[in-house]
Amino acid sequence: YSNSIIVPFFQHGRVVTFASADITRQAEKKYTYLSREKSIVPVGNTLYNIDNAIDTVIVVEGITDVWRLGDGAVALGRKKFTSWQVKRLVKFKRVGIMLDSDATEMAEELAHNVGMFTEVVLYSLHEGDPADLTENVVNSIKEEFF
Repeated sequence: YSNSIIVPFFQHGRVVTFASADITRQAEKKYTYLSREKSIVPVGNTLYNIDNAIDTVIVVEGITDVWRLGDGAVALGRKKFTSWQVKRLVKFKRVGIMLDSDATEMAEELAHNVGMFTEVVLYSLHEGDPADLTENVVNSIKEEFF
């Protein structure tokens, strides 16, 4: 884990797994995750920042996207979603989906799966990811959505 920061994933107030994020931006993978075998709960059965979401949530892909949007945002942690994550998301009254610009199809599929059970707002980014949004844009989205 050299040249990385360790980012804990909490669920019900306890650390259940973690990601390591490469701070050099030169690693092949931006994030690596604690193995399924070593995790209390594997990353596919978590949503990063879930303990800081109440009844409305915006779903993003990565940890830094959550850092940009703040509480109320949760991350899938990967470039795919799991059935566990869908089951957890449908418990919210309202779900916003704001995935990276290269994940339009996945965002639409997630919106379809979650939208059968709760209200969904799908946000499309023309380029980049939520971590790249300006403070003004983030404030506008949060004001509108929450």
